[in-house]
Amino acid sequence: VYNGAVFNRSTIGFDAQTGKVVWKFTAQHDVECCANSPSIGPNGEIFVAAPGGPNAGTLYTVSSTGKEIWRHSINPFSKDGSEALAAPALISGDTSVIIGYRHVQGLSTKTGLEKWRYRVVAPGLNSMVISAPTGKLFLVSSDGHAWVIKLDLSTGKQEGKWVLGSSGDPRAPVLVDNILYGAISGQPSYTYAWDIKLNKLKWTANVLSAGQPAVAHGLVYLTSGDVLALNKTNGNEVWSFSSATSSLRNNFFTGVSVSHRAP
Repeated sequence: VYNGAVFNRSTIGFDAQTGKVVWKFTAQHDVECCANSPSIGPNGEIFVAAPGGPNAGTLYTVSSTGKEIWRHSINPFSKDGSEALAAPALISGDTSVIIGYRHVQGLSTKTGLEKWRYRVVAPGLNSMVISAPTGKLFLVSSDGHAWVIKLDLSTGKQEGKWVLGSSGDPRAPVLVDNILYGAISGQPSYTYAWDIKLNKLKWTANVLSAGQPAVAHGLVYLTSGDVLALNKTNGNEVWSFSSATSSLRNNFFTGVSVSHRAP
Protein backbone atom coordinates (compact mmCIF):
# COMPACT_ATOMS: atom_id res chain seq x y z
CA VAL A 1 0.00 0.00 0.00
CA TYR A 2 1.42 3.39 -0.92
CA ASN A 3 0.69 7.07 -1.22
CA GLY A 4 1.96 9.10 -4.17
CA ALA A 5 3.44 12.54 -4.64
CA VAL A 6 4.60 14.55 -7.66
CA PHE A 7 7.82 16.60 -7.74
CA ASN A 8 8.79 18.29 -11.04
CA ARG A 9 9.48 15.32 -13.37
CA SER A 10 9.18 12.59 -10.76
CA THR A 11 6.22 10.67 -9.35
CA ILE A 12 7.16 8.95 -6.10
CA GLY A 13 5.41 6.08 -4.30
CA PHE A 14 5.59 6.00 -0.50
CA ASP A 15 4.65 3.22 1.90
CA ALA A 16 1.43 4.51 3.48
CA GLN A 17 2.37 3.18 6.93
CA THR A 18 6.05 4.05 7.20
CA GLY A 19 6.60 6.89 4.71
CA LYS A 20 9.46 4.96 3.13
CA VAL A 21 10.04 5.59 -0.59
CA VAL A 22 9.01 2.44 -2.45
CA TRP A 23 9.58 3.57 -6.03
CA LYS A 24 10.27 6.61 -8.19
CA PHE A 25 9.22 7.25 -11.79
CA THR A 26 10.84 10.09 -13.75
CA ALA A 27 9.15 11.55 -16.84
CA GLN A 28 10.99 13.17 -19.75
CA HIS A 29 9.16 16.45 -19.15
CA ASP A 30 8.02 18.33 -16.07
CA VAL A 31 4.85 16.89 -14.58
CA GLU A 32 2.05 19.35 -13.91
CA CYS A 33 1.51 18.70 -10.23
CA CYS A 34 -1.60 20.81 -9.67
CA ALA A 35 -3.97 20.87 -12.65
CA ASN A 36 -2.84 17.45 -13.85
CA SER A 37 -2.46 15.44 -10.65
CA PRO A 38 -2.13 11.67 -11.19
CA SER A 39 -5.21 9.49 -11.70
CA ILE A 40 -5.56 5.85 -10.67
CA GLY A 41 -6.80 3.27 -13.18
CA PRO A 42 -8.95 0.15 -12.64
CA ASN A 43 -5.94 -2.11 -12.08
CA GLY A 44 -3.90 0.29 -9.97
CA GLU A 45 -2.22 2.00 -12.93
CA ILE A 46 -1.12 5.58 -12.38
CA PHE A 47 -1.80 8.14 -15.13
CA VAL A 48 0.55 11.13 -15.07
CA ALA A 49 0.33 14.09 -17.49
CA ALA A 50 3.56 15.90 -18.36
CA PRO A 51 2.92 19.04 -20.48
CA GLY A 52 6.59 19.69 -21.31
CA GLY A 53 5.91 22.76 -23.44
CA PRO A 54 4.10 23.24 -26.77
CA ASN A 55 3.65 20.09 -28.87
CA ALA A 56 5.45 17.94 -26.30
CA GLY A 57 2.69 16.93 -23.87
CA THR A 58 2.83 13.28 -22.85
CA LEU A 59 0.52 11.05 -20.81
CA TYR A 60 2.47 8.35 -18.96
CA THR A 61 0.89 5.23 -17.53
CA VAL A 62 2.86 3.67 -14.71
CA SER A 63 2.31 0.40 -12.84
CA SER A 64 1.72 0.27 -9.08
CA THR A 65 5.43 -0.62 -8.76
CA GLY A 66 6.59 2.48 -10.65
CA LYS A 67 7.32 0.83 -14.03
CA GLU A 68 6.23 2.59 -17.23
CA ILE A 69 3.50 0.66 -19.09
CA TRP A 70 2.97 3.03 -22.02
CA ARG A 71 3.13 6.68 -23.02
CA HIS A 72 0.96 8.72 -25.37
CA SER A 73 1.83 12.01 -27.03
CA ILE A 74 -1.03 14.37 -26.22
CA ASN A 75 -0.28 16.65 -29.15
CA PRO A 76 0.97 14.82 -32.25
CA PHE A 77 -0.93 17.41 -34.34
CA SER A 78 1.62 20.23 -34.29
CA LYS A 79 -0.44 22.88 -36.08
CA ASP A 80 -3.05 22.66 -33.30
CA GLY A 81 -0.66 21.75 -30.53
CA SER A 82 -0.17 22.90 -27.00
CA GLU A 83 0.38 21.17 -23.70
CA ALA A 84 -2.40 19.37 -21.84
CA LEU A 85 -4.34 21.92 -19.84
CA ALA A 86 -7.18 20.11 -18.08
CA ALA A 87 -7.37 17.82 -15.09
CA PRO A 88 -5.75 14.37 -15.18
CA ALA A 89 -6.96 11.51 -17.31
CA LEU A 90 -10.45 10.29 -16.47
CA ILE A 91 -10.71 6.50 -16.59
CA SER A 92 -13.76 4.30 -17.12
CA GLY A 93 -13.18 0.69 -18.15
CA ASP A 94 -10.97 0.56 -21.24
CA THR A 95 -11.35 4.25 -22.05
CA SER A 96 -9.09 6.97 -20.68
CA VAL A 97 -9.98 10.55 -21.57
CA ILE A 98 -7.62 13.53 -21.69
CA ILE A 99 -8.04 17.16 -22.74
CA GLY A 100 -5.42 18.95 -24.79
CA TYR A 101 -5.64 22.57 -25.87
CA ARG A 102 -8.02 21.97 -28.78
CA HIS A 103 -9.11 18.33 -28.53
CA VAL A 104 -10.52 15.76 -26.15
CA GLN A 105 -8.98 12.35 -26.80
CA GLY A 106 -10.26 8.91 -25.85
CA LEU A 107 -7.48 6.35 -25.39
CA SER A 108 -7.34 2.65 -24.72
CA THR A 109 -6.54 2.25 -21.03
CA LYS A 110 -4.59 -0.94 -21.80
CA THR A 111 -2.47 0.22 -24.75
CA GLY A 112 -2.63 4.03 -24.90
CA LEU A 113 -3.75 3.93 -28.52
CA GLU A 114 -6.15 6.66 -29.59
CA LYS A 115 -9.77 5.49 -29.99
CA TRP A 116 -11.34 8.83 -30.87
CA ARG A 117 -10.79 12.58 -30.87
CA TYR A 118 -13.28 15.43 -30.41
CA ARG A 119 -12.51 19.07 -31.24
CA VAL A 120 -13.57 21.34 -28.38
CA VAL A 121 -15.72 24.45 -28.68
CA ALA A 122 -13.15 26.80 -27.16
CA PRO A 123 -9.41 26.09 -26.92
CA GLY A 124 -8.23 25.82 -23.33
CA LEU A 125 -11.57 26.57 -21.61
CA ASN A 126 -12.89 23.10 -20.81
CA SER A 127 -13.53 20.69 -17.96
CA MET A 128 -15.10 17.23 -17.95
CA VAL A 129 -16.61 14.39 -15.95
CA ILE A 130 -17.55 10.78 -16.78
CA SER A 131 -20.90 9.15 -16.01
CA ALA A 132 -19.78 5.51 -15.83
CA PRO A 133 -23.30 4.00 -15.48
CA THR A 134 -24.46 5.69 -18.70
CA GLY A 135 -21.18 5.44 -20.60
CA LYS A 136 -21.22 9.17 -21.32
CA LEU A 137 -18.69 11.98 -21.00
CA PHE A 138 -19.95 15.42 -20.03
CA LEU A 139 -17.78 18.30 -21.19
CA VAL A 140 -18.25 21.86 -19.93
CA SER A 141 -16.87 24.32 -22.47
CA SER A 142 -17.06 28.07 -22.97
CA ASP A 143 -17.26 30.09 -26.17
CA GLY A 144 -19.67 33.05 -26.14
CA HIS A 145 -21.77 30.93 -23.74
CA ALA A 146 -20.91 28.18 -21.29
CA TRP A 147 -22.00 24.85 -22.77
CA VAL A 148 -22.72 21.35 -21.50
CA ILE A 149 -21.75 18.82 -24.18
CA LYS A 150 -22.54 15.09 -23.98
CA LEU A 151 -20.24 12.62 -25.76
CA ASP A 152 -20.46 8.86 -26.06
CA LEU A 153 -17.52 7.51 -24.07
CA SER A 154 -16.76 4.61 -26.42
CA THR A 155 -16.91 6.55 -29.71
CA GLY A 156 -16.49 10.25 -28.85
CA LYS A 157 -19.62 11.06 -30.83
CA GLN A 158 -21.48 14.20 -29.71
CA GLU A 159 -24.99 13.35 -28.51
CA GLY A 160 -26.14 16.71 -27.23
CA LYS A 161 -25.13 20.31 -26.59
CA TRP A 162 -26.94 22.78 -24.32
CA VAL A 163 -26.39 26.35 -23.11
CA LEU A 164 -25.42 26.34 -19.43
CA GLY A 165 -25.10 30.10 -18.88
CA SER A 166 -22.83 33.06 -19.48
CA SER A 167 -19.29 32.51 -20.71
CA GLY A 168 -16.24 32.06 -18.49
CA ASP A 169 -13.55 29.63 -17.39
CA PRO A 170 -15.13 26.28 -16.31
CA ARG A 171 -13.90 24.86 -13.00
CA ALA A 172 -13.69 21.11 -12.40
CA PRO A 173 -17.21 19.68 -11.92
CA VAL A 174 -18.41 16.71 -9.88
CA LEU A 175 -21.29 14.37 -10.78
CA VAL A 176 -23.55 13.11 -7.97
CA ASP A 177 -26.91 11.35 -8.47
CA ASN A 178 -27.19 12.54 -12.09
CA ILE A 179 -26.58 16.18 -11.13
CA LEU A 180 -23.47 17.95 -12.39
CA TYR A 181 -22.14 20.50 -9.88
CA GLY A 182 -19.47 22.97 -11.00
CA ALA A 183 -18.57 26.62 -11.40
CA ILE A 184 -17.85 29.18 -14.11
CA SER A 185 -15.32 31.94 -13.49
CA GLY A 186 -16.39 34.96 -15.53
CA GLN A 187 -18.41 38.16 -15.47
CA PRO A 188 -20.41 37.19 -13.54
CA SER A 189 -18.99 34.07 -11.85
CA TYR A 190 -21.41 31.41 -10.63
CA THR A 191 -21.80 27.88 -9.27
CA TYR A 192 -24.34 25.65 -11.03
CA ALA A 193 -26.27 22.40 -10.79
CA TRP A 194 -27.12 20.71 -14.12
CA ASP A 195 -29.48 17.71 -14.45
CA ILE A 196 -27.88 15.29 -16.96
CA LYS A 197 -31.06 13.22 -17.35
CA LEU A 198 -33.39 16.15 -18.04
CA ASN A 199 -30.65 18.12 -19.86
CA LYS A 200 -31.55 21.31 -18.06
CA LEU A 201 -30.18 23.77 -15.52
CA LYS A 202 -31.43 23.09 -11.99
CA TRP A 203 -30.05 26.21 -10.28
CA THR A 204 -27.23 28.75 -10.17
CA ALA A 205 -25.72 30.59 -7.22
CA ASN A 206 -23.84 33.88 -7.53
CA VAL A 207 -20.67 32.57 -5.95
CA LEU A 208 -17.51 31.09 -7.47
CA SER A 209 -16.14 27.82 -6.14
CA ALA A 210 -12.34 28.01 -5.94
CA GLY A 211 -12.04 24.27 -6.52
CA GLN A 212 -14.13 21.20 -7.20
CA PRO A 213 -17.29 21.17 -5.04
CA ALA A 214 -18.10 18.30 -2.70
CA VAL A 215 -21.64 16.99 -2.19
CA ALA A 216 -22.83 15.22 0.97
CA HIS A 217 -25.58 15.42 3.61
CA GLY A 218 -27.87 17.26 1.21
CA LEU A 219 -25.35 20.10 0.84
CA VAL A 220 -22.88 21.37 -1.76
CA TYR A 221 -19.60 22.43 -0.10
CA LEU A 222 -17.29 24.95 -1.76
CA THR A 223 -14.83 27.73 -1.00
CA SER A 224 -14.87 31.23 -2.39
CA GLY A 225 -12.82 33.23 0.08
CA ASP A 226 -15.19 31.77 2.70
CA VAL A 227 -16.24 28.14 3.09
CA LEU A 228 -19.86 27.81 1.99
CA ALA A 229 -22.55 25.13 2.22
CA LEU A 230 -25.39 25.39 -0.29
CA ASN A 231 -28.67 23.47 -0.35
CA LYS A 232 -28.14 20.95 -3.15
CA THR A 233 -31.81 21.16 -4.19
CA ASN A 234 -32.05 24.91 -4.80
CA GLY A 235 -28.55 26.39 -4.33
CA ASN A 236 -29.53 28.58 -1.36
CA GLU A 237 -26.81 29.24 1.21
CA VAL A 238 -27.24 27.18 4.39
CA TRP A 239 -24.13 28.29 6.27
CA SER A 240 -20.75 29.90 5.75
CA PHE A 241 -17.40 30.09 7.52
CA SER A 242 -15.41 33.29 7.09
CA SER A 243 -11.62 33.60 7.24
CA ALA A 244 -10.71 37.07 8.42
CA THR A 245 -7.04 36.92 7.41
CA SER A 246 -6.85 35.62 3.83
CA SER A 247 -8.64 33.72 1.12
CA LEU A 248 -9.15 29.97 1.37
CA ARG A 249 -8.70 27.32 -1.29
CA ASN A 250 -10.33 23.97 -0.82
CA ASN A 251 -9.54 20.29 -0.85
CA PHE A 252 -12.51 18.10 0.06
CA PHE A 253 -12.65 14.39 0.78
CA THR A 254 -15.19 12.08 2.36
CA GLY A 255 -16.42 13.39 5.66
CA VAL A 256 -13.80 16.12 6.00
CA SER A 257 -13.07 19.46 4.37
CA VAL A 258 -9.47 20.65 4.41
CA SER A 259 -8.79 24.25 3.35
CA HIS A 260 -5.52 26.12 3.16
CA ARG A 261 -4.89 29.83 3.07
CA ALA A 262 -3.56 31.19 -0.17
CA PRO A 263 -0.11 32.75 0.24
